[in-house]
Amino acid sequence: MISPILPIRVAQFVLSIIILGMVGYVAHEYNKYTHVDSPSEANYLIFVVSTSLVQNAKEEEEKERKEFCLRNIINMARQRVSTVEVKMLINLLFSPSRPIYSVYGHG
Repeated sequence: MISPILPIRVAQFVLSIIILGMVGYVAHEYNKYTHVDSPSEANYLIFVVSTSLVQNAKEEEEKERKEFCLRNIINMARQRVSTVEVKMLINLLFSPSRPIYSVYGHG
């Protein structure tokens, strides 16, 4: 099932790319014709849009990590796996931004 937030995220991504392109063009043209640094407002907009894109990617990665952990916890519970491994996945689920592979000793 598709999340109801997905279309909003897609629209946000598309608009962010459009804004980034337009502001980047304005800053470039300003530098090109005036031979002076672009206005701080344009630089700030480039920073804000870039940060927004990075944050969206980070949120999606966090969501995927949590879904991965939940699926594995459910599968382990069905297979009656040792509680140590289940506890490790639960800790990973609630720990902030830790890579998935580190739970299995590869990182």
